[in-house]
Amino acid sequence: MEANTKKCGRCYLLLPHSDYYYQSNTKDEKANYCKKCKSEYQKERRKMLKAKEPATYLLKESCRAAYERGGATYKRKGYEHVRCSFDNVRDFQEALWNDEFFRSEWIAQTDVYVKYNKYKYRPTLDRINPKLGYEKDNIRMLAQHINVSRDKAV
Repeated sequence: MEANTKKCGRCYLLLPHSDYYYQSNTKDEKANYCKKCKSEYQKERRKMLKAKEPATYLLKESCRAAYERGGATYKRKGYEHVRCSFDNVRDFQEALWNDEFFRSEWIAQTDVYVKYNKYKYRPTLDRINPKLGYEKDNIRMLAQHINVSRDKAV
């Protein structure tokens, strides 16, 4: 094997180190899959999770988007002063998922979304008081079409 090259664990091609992402817990500090294979793997995994566990997948994606909107540098109109009280997306998702009432509503709405395959039925995170941020007691589940129409009415 040539210096500064590595064999991808998925496509088995010998590629330069620049074709791999940094990964601190490996001997050469390079990921085991090349960037192209890693991207393909992540797409396949998201597709599988969406099909196998749609409720948890949708909640994670919603928490990720809300967490980003709650960031200090997010500037989209309507979110300028919105903050997120969670330290990371995982804590955000777990706090909501561990709330039995929230989880049952989220799953029920996900079932409607999956059954009819209409974006308007997708479960979304709504801030009960739009002047407050993403905090555990200020979040509820609403279907997308209700959440959007509510935003326009405020």
